[in-house]
Amino acid sequence: MITLTASQNHNQFIINVEDNGKGFDVSKLTRAEGLGLRNLQHRAAMLSGHVSVHSVATEGTRLTIAMPVRAY
Repeated sequence: MITLTASQNHNQFIINVEDNGKGFDVSKLTRAEGLGLRNLQHRAAMLSGHVSVHSVATEGTRLTIAMPVRAY
């Protein structure tokens, strides 16, 4: 099952994507050849945000994107 939530906490907009899959070793992300996560991190950084990944084997994965809310 996958859960997607979006919320605002004070001046931060937060997107969480969670699954109850098999999980993976997060330390291997720095050696990953794909561009998906790096692209997501780059785009979040362009908006002064950040991306975090938490995963535990057999328990699933949670990806969190947090960005500041700005008044334009």
